[in-house]
Formats: sequence, C-alpha cells, structure tokens
Amino acid sequence: MVLSAGRGAWITLIITSVVFAFGAAMIVSLNKMFMGEVLFDYSIRMTGKFATYIISVIYTIYFLIVSVFLLTSFSDILKFEFLPKTPELVDLLAGLPIFCYMAFNGITVVARLFEIIGVLFLIGILIVHITMFFEGKPEYVLPLFDPHDITRYLASVKDAVIAFLGIEVMTIIPFTNRNKHASKVAFLTLICIGLIYVIVVESNIMMIGMDEVVHYNDPLIKAIELVRFTKNEIFQRIDIQYLTFGFMGVFMGITITITATVEYVCKMFKKADRLIVVICIGIIIFVLSIIALGIKDIQSAFWKTITYAGLVVAFLIPAILFAIAKVKTNAAKIG
Repeated sequence: MVLSAGRGAWITLIITSVVFAFGAAMIVSLNKMFMGEVLFDYSIRMTGKFATYIISVIYTIYFLIVSVFLLTSFSDILKFEFLPKTPELVDLLAGLPIFCYMAFNGITVVARLFEIIGVLFLIGILIVHITMFFEGKPEYVLPLFDPHDITRYLASVKDAVIAFLGIEVMTIIPFTNRNKHASKVAFLTLICIGLIYVIVVESNIMMIGMDEVVHYNDPLIKAIELVRFTKNEIFQRIDIQYLTFGFMGVFMGITITITATVEYVCKMFKKADRLIVVICIGIIIFVLSIIALGIKDIQSAFWKTITYAGLVVAFLIPAILFAIAKVKTNAAKIG
C-alpha cells in the first residue's frame, strides 16, 4: 500500500472497505433470499444445472489457487524467519493434513474454531499495533492527505483488493431466520476490517518509516521487533508472541479456503465420499504447492491472478445471481 498510495494508503483502504462492504451485504442478502441453501443450491433454480456447474468449477479453481497461494506463503515465512534449515516439503507435509482434517469436519466446525481464534487474533493484533502507535513517530505518517494525490489513492484500490477478499467464502454458508440483521453486520464488519488495516499500516510506518516499509518484504516483522511492550523479560520478544497470533490467522485462512474447495466439489459430486474428496484435494494442493515453490516470482503471479479472479467470484457472479433473483421475485409478485 505504501508503494502504490504512499502516506494516503489509509484513504485507499477505507474506500476499498466500503466497496467490499456493499459486496458482502449483497452476498448475505442473496443467501437470505434462499434460507438454508448455499450458492450452488439456489443457482440451479435460477440459471439451470449446466450454468451452475460452470460457476461451481470457477469457485473451486479459485479457492484451490488461493489455498496454494496461502500455503506457499506460509511455508516461505517459516523458512525465512524461523526454520531456514527445514525443507519446505517438510513444512507442507506437517501442515496440510491438519488443514485437510479441519476441512473434512465441515463448515460448522471450522466456523466455531473461527469464533475462538478470531477473538484471540483481533485482541492480539490490536494490543500490539496500538502499542506501536504510542512508540512510533507521528511525523513519519504526515501529511495524512495530499489533495494532489487523490487520483493516486483511487488508482491504488486495485492493490488493496486482495486484502479484502474472503467475502466469497459466504457462498458456502447457509442462512436461517435467526440471521435477520446479517446484511448490516456483514457491511459493518468489512468497514471495521478496513479500520484495522489502517491501524496496521499506519503503525508500521510510524515504527520504521516509509523507506524501510518499502525496503523489506515483511516490514511488519521488522517493525514489531522494535516494540517493547513491557520491561518483563518474558514479554520482551513481542514479535514472537505476535507472530503466534499471525500464524493463527494464516492457519484459518488456509483452512477455510480448503474447506470451501471441498464444499463445492462435494456439491458437484454428491455421491462422492467426503473423505475421498478431501484426500484428493489435499494431494492436488500438495503437488501444486511443490510446483509453485519451484517457480521464481510465483507470488507476484498469484497476487495478480487472485486479485482479478477474486473480483469475479466476490462481485460479478453474486451480482448476476442477485439481479436474477430480484427479477424473478418481482415477476412472481406481479404475476
């Protein structure tokens, strides 16, 4: 964000959060029109079986790509920051069975785990980044806004897209009558996520400055190494404690994308055994991850692919289905 938007990155993040807030509210509203069903189920009624299978294949491939992207990113962080002598193959073999086991248990179990880890994750990052605000230098983020850079702020939205992707996961979550205010909650949640991102970006700049943020591949890790949360020796290495929460986030990110992949495949092949599906998907992700780790600049390619594909699955497809649902609902009322 610093590379593309400079000190106005916070403006870009807020704008992007508002756009995705409307996207999240749209997906939730669509799910609420068809209580107890997920996108695959109600898409059949609106577009037919053939079109639904094409849509499902698109979502499956997308979630598969994101899973490989997150898994290889996770492996890279482990290799360069913690386990430089451990082959990445070993990291994949150790982690993938756990992710697949969670996916096998289904979306309900994964959601319950999210509730626990999500709270710990939010509390952990907010404590650290608020501390960084007090320890950092405010002058590093000034000026907060330059009216001459408005075009730059808007153009940088494309670079913030990938940070807000994830709302498409709600296409595999069925809703009930208990989710009356879900659309408002989804909208406000995305706004809050945007505000948290602003805190993260600004606190990093305040700790190490613009030039250092741009210089490092993982500026966050370098920034939190400077944080001295307390004089107690146990808590001196706040970076280690923070990364523990950070790994929780990555762990859940990989888990939910693999779960989404499994859900779509199981919907398309209803007679297939879920365990077999999970094992096959696990093997495919493992092979693709090994291939990806051997390709130079693969993360950059992943970034671009996921950004544009994410807009399709998070906005375009839901918007088309939402429009069709509205038209059919209005037609039914007139009839």
